[in-house]
Amino acid sequence: MTRRLIVSADDFGLHEAMNRGVIEGYEEGIVTSASLVPCGAAFDDACAAARTRPDLDVGVHLTLVEERPLLGREVLRTLAPDGRLPEGYAALFVGLAAGRIDEAEIERELDAQIRRALDAGVCVTHLDSHQHTHFFPGIGPILCRLAARHGIRGVRAGRRVVPGPTKFSLLLGPLARRFTAFARAQGLATPDTLWLPSPSGHVTPAILEAGLAHLPEGVTEVVVHPGADQASLDRAYPTWRFNWPQELAAVRTPALRGALEREGIQLARYSEIA
Repeated sequence: MTRRLIVSADDFGLHEAMNRGVIEGYEEGIVTSASLVPCGAAFDDACAAARTRPDLDVGVHLTLVEERPLLGREVLRTLAPDGRLPEGYAALFVGLAAGRIDEAEIERELDAQIRRALDAGVCVTHLDSHQHTHFFPGIGPILCRLAARHGIRGVRAGRRVVPGPTKFSLLLGPLARRFTAFARAQGLATPDTLWLPSPSGHVTPAILEAGLAHLPEGVTEVVVHPGADQASLDRAYPTWRFNWPQELAAVRTPALRGALEREGIQLARYSEIA
């Protein structure tokens, strides 16, 4: 069995500097897939870039936290009563668990996000989500229904999440395995492994090269966050504390192509597995 690697750049459409990072990572590096945020401030710029690059796979980065939703507060009375989505995944799931957030509102907002991407002329190859919220019970089935509704065959998942020792992956691993089994039973295609380099937002060439040596057989998706102009991104997202240009440099380093060749790993895209 061969080893194949999807290199996904998240947050495409959130900020123009992130868009530049994604495109540079694709044109000059090993990025094969971008995750588009339909409610992002730089959505139109991202769509324009994607439409002229048909070999760059584009997924919809479904967003239920941090940003402003597409639908108004009159529709999202429990999900975004003040016009903003919950601050993070913890607030979202506390609200869901306590019955304060209506799952029907989640489905309407996510459907609007997918429709906005499709209406912009983007060829959507898969669905994933900001902060991996689709792995949690209640939201995963919504994502699968929406994928079927819109004829989208791929979803981000994985029977294993690496690296294993991080607190986040220890939480995410069991949820990802459960969602993977559910999604595949619905006829959707997923990677076998989800690789979330740690710490997120601080990927280096050394981290990626070391990980390639231990890549399991099958299809692995690695998630990165390339960007340009650290100062403007720090102003826009001061609490993230990501090093976006460092991640861009990591996916652009020529040594990684040599490492992929030495390891016999093929770059892949969602459109090739779905």
